Formats: sequence, C-alpha cells, structure tokens
Amino acid sequence: GFASTLAIAGVNLAQVQLVLGITQHAADALSTVAVQISGEMTDVSWSWTTGGLIFAGANGVLTQTANTTGFLQRVGIALSATVLKVEIHDPIILS
Repeated sequence: GFASTLAIAGVNLAQVQLVLGITQHAADALSTVAVQISGEMTDVSWSWTTGGLIFAGANGVLTQTANTTGFLQRVGIALSATVLKVEIHDPIILS
C-alpha cells in the first residue's frame, strides 16, 4: 500500500493545491484515513440541496456555500440530501 500524511485543506492560498479527495470518515491528526477521489459517497447526517454544488470549505468542512476569499474549489455535486458525487475540480484563486 501507499502511506503518506494528509493535511486538512481550508480556503487560504497556502492550501490551494492540497485538495485531492474527500476522507471517507472523520479522523484525528496523523491517523490513517481512506480518501475518495471519485464516485458516490453517502452520509445520513448530510442535508445537501439536491443538484447543488459542494465546495471545500474552511478547515476542510464540506459546504454548499461558495467561498468569497482565498480560493474556491468544487469537490462534488449533491445527488440527493445524503449522497454526494465526488468530482474534484481545479481551484480558482479569489484573492
């Protein structure tokens, strides 16, 4: 297997090229985590607006609210309230 250390991407410019996927579950710093780079993910705790875009937000939190500073990076689209289709797009620098 392949092991490496992942950082939590936020929205500041120092992290602009760090988003490579979405972790499949929450994890503590320096713990092992699976990262999904494509396909569908389901989480019953989500409440997405179906058809809405999903972005990387502050401190690595997924959000449907587009950032207005730092950078904007689309990471998926909501197929339903609890299903996300992972689609990692290139970041757009905002400031």
